[in-house]
Amino acid sequence: MSKVALFYKVWYKYSGGTMKTPGEIEKTEWLKCSDIRPFIGQPRTVFNDEKLASLKESIKLIGQRIAIHVMKLPERSSKFELIDGERRLRACTELGLPIMAVIHDHIKDRNKQFLEAVLYNEDQDGLTDLERMRAFRKIGADYNFSIRKIAKLLNKSVEWVRQYWNLGDLDPEVQEMMSPDQPKDNHLSFSRARLLSILPRQDQVKSAKEVIEKKLTIKETSDLVKKSDFSGKISALKEFRYFLRNTSNGSEIVLNKKRTYFDEILKPLSDKDIAGMLSEVREIINNMTAIKESLNRSYQIKLKRVG
Repeated sequence: MSKVALFYKVWYKYSGGTMKTPGEIEKTEWLKCSDIRPFIGQPRTVFNDEKLASLKESIKLIGQRIAIHVMKLPERSSKFELIDGERRLRACTELGLPIMAVIHDHIKDRNKQFLEAVLYNEDQDGLTDLERMRAFRKIGADYNFSIRKIAKLLNKSVEWVRQYWNLGDLDPEVQEMMSPDQPKDNHLSFSRARLLSILPRQDQVKSAKEVIEKKLTIKETSDLVKKSDFSGKISALKEFRYFLRNTSNGSEIVLNKKRTYFDEILKPLSDKDIAGMLSEVREIINNMTAIKESLNRSYQIKLKRVG
């Protein structure tokens, strides 16, 4: 199953929407490039000039083989906005050719348009590491999706999504070192950057520069992180994240059951047994509330010290 097809399956589950099936909402037409405007909020921002030139040569030789995806603009029925395929749109525009496009009628808001753009780019592996991080975090904020839900949406593992998500914890200067525009000798790879993401921000820049200057391997970068003053705190952080992950995973397994799940569980139980279960749930809620209050209290103390 492709990621785009999976999107519809997962979207039904988490959004409660009543979207039509892809076959009912899509049609392919040849359009004028001038009738299509770029999607300003799209997740992909880095375009390789060499790849664009190669694409132009390919289109001149054998024509456009893969359609772009566009949505109708509600205010102007004869105009469209891009969802996926900006390189193909740029190439056909420069060549003065019409472009083959799949037209979508179902996208009614920007958040959903962004989500589909991410899905199409993931199908083609078209996003950089940082674009992927920003896309995942935007999906999390727009839809209140956990990392686990994003992983299901993309048909990826939770850990795979988490690795990119954690890049958002990096200092902006370190993120800049990951840019594809950086010279090879000054570029910080994804594998090394994700290891540095657990360090405090004040230590990340210095460590990243050391990794680049000394050309440290992944193992050497890992050793560098372990030797930092933060190493003891890292172990505690991992332990706490492990606890949160297991708690979240366990909760979602139950919440994802069919609606009659609890009806079936309660049928053979006495009122006393049910009261006991409710008591256990209340105890878990009380414990989690106490953890939240302790975490928030420590955070407020930290803010006062910084201030």
